[in-house]
Amino acid sequence: MTTIDTRFSSAAATAVAAHQAHQANRPSPAQQQTAQRLLTGANYAMLIFLGAFLVVAYLAWGLEAEFPLMTVAVLHFLQLFLAGLFKLSYVVRLIAQHLLGQQLR
Repeated sequence: MTTIDTRFSSAAATAVAAHQAHQANRPSPAQQQTAQRLLTGANYAMLIFLGAFLVVAYLAWGLEAEFPLMTVAVLHFLQLFLAGLFKLSYVVRLIAQHLLGQQLR
């Protein structure tokens, strides 16, 4: 066997091994279904938290004169809390996309 044949055989064997490893890591249909539900839930959660954040921001900044100081303070805290929940749901979305083998965006 020549050097070129040996290199080609080695590269082919590596490619086959990588393909087999990828096939072994493929999630089962039940896992794919769970990941798809997780992705859908995370997308809805992001929409809900964004909508709630916008409402709270309007109340805290647009109508602050209508509320007592304690209520405005709570609204400002809720902005931080809702932003954190939005970010958490985005991370869950990334995990679901990774489990489904989708491109992370």
